[in-house]
Amino acid sequence: MRLYALRPNVLMSLIGLCGLTACQLIHQPEVKVTPTYEQHAYFNRMLFVYPKQQLFHTVSAQMKPGAGQQLAPVVAYARSRPDLVIQIRAFDNDAAQSTVSSERVDFEAEAVAAYLWTQRVSNTLRYSGVGRGQHPVSTNRVASIGAANSRIEIEFLYDGK
Repeated sequence: MRLYALRPNVLMSLIGLCGLTACQLIHQPEVKVTPTYEQHAYFNRMLFVYPKQQLFHTVSAQMKPGAGQQLAPVVAYARSRPDLVIQIRAFDNDAAQSTVSSERVDFEAEAVAAYLWTQRVSNTLRYSGVGRGQHPVSTNRVASIGAANSRIEIEFLYDGK
């Protein structure tokens, strides 16, 4: 397991959260959720795309209770292909150059990486927050259309070594 992929503060938060959960001081109720994601298979890679609102609370890097069930297909695929590198990217539809938005997307990508680590995914994890509408897949001028820009991409790649 590669611990160097996580920032120390997130690692300590995970250790604390795991300890509290094991002691049953924090009860995480099971929430039945139908996974909502897109899966794209390419010649040498696999891409999972999740709408951010499926995994995270609004304007927060805190994962929703049902996020684990949403990410179950990613965990299953990662366990079946431990040789692949996982690249996690968080995107935001906020077109403004906001420091808060930039930090939030970094933490969202990191939170997904941390979740995969807690699920004992042994793949190498790389994560980054892209954010601020720099790579839109649709226009940000209309809120309902621009929601597609607020997404989490989890890509499985060959390391090239």
